[in-house]
Amino acid sequence: MIYDAGSRHKSGLLSLESFRAKIAPAQKDGQGMLPSAPEPLHPGDEVVFPERLPILRKIEPLRIAETLKRSGGNQTIAAQILGFTRKALNNRLQRSHG
Repeated sequence: MIYDAGSRHKSGLLSLESFRAKIAPAQKDGQGMLPSAPEPLHPGDEVVFPERLPILRKIEPLRIAETLKRSGGNQTIAAQILGFTRKALNNRLQRSHG
């Protein structure tokens, strides 16, 4: 896929659009390279928390880890899903491992 995206781009800058164009047809064929997003939570859906609610700082590494898992370890895609820049995701990963 990387070779194909690299060989097809027209400018001197290889953007994520080249990869998205290659990934999108595979997702439509049911061979999706990325797992589909889960259904959003709705009122009445059950989420089980411990008696004492965790602070956001403790939840964020779990959210990042799950997003990386769903993106196949691709940090650029994970950052986009999370609404972070790639640099912000890297900073958060370093903080959680430091």
